[in-house]
Amino acid sequence: MILPLIENAFKYVSHFTDKSNEIRMAWKLKLGWFECVICNTIERALITTPAQKGGIGLTNLKRRLELLYPDKHKLIFDVSESNYTVRLALKTNEN
Repeated sequence: MILPLIENAFKYVSHFTDKSNEIRMAWKLKLGWFECVICNTIERALITTPAQKGGIGLTNLKRRLELLYPDKHKLIFDVSESNYTVRLALKTNEN
């Protein structure tokens, strides 16, 4: 489930020559939820958000989440001036 998100971070990361180009990833298990956050720097003038564009990877991911985790997942995309962040949360069987 996470691989398409990581692939997109590398595909859409910025290509600045005068400042950092970053990809940050974090995972945690908390209160019965597995959460993954992936954030990459972007060049705002060039951004076409994968969530809006609807690439095959994200389309397939959304469909898999609906089939495997109905009403037990959250997929949130956030675009700011300098970062593209995706948050994936999956309900686990743990309490």
